[in-house]
Amino acid sequence: GSPVIAARAASLPEVAGDAAWLVDPQDPRDLAEALQGLLADPERRRDFAEAGKKRAARFSWQRCARETLRVFERVAARKQARRS
Repeated sequence: GSPVIAARAASLPEVAGDAAWLVDPQDPRDLAEALQGLLADPERRRDFAEAGKKRAARFSWQRCARETLRVFERVAARKQARRS
């Protein structure tokens, strides 16, 4: 795994969680600080890399499909209940 620097925008904070160093996408100094921080601190790089592996393991196409199916099933059940 590699340490991740991500923009604090859109869904990236939710997806990355605490496994990425989040920066203001409009602030080049914030990005530079994150880069310098990771370059200067091998332990921090390792920590982010490990956290990223753990975070990524929570996401899969199979899980996404399963959760999407559950949503469709709940919506269909509600619709059916209203008809009854």
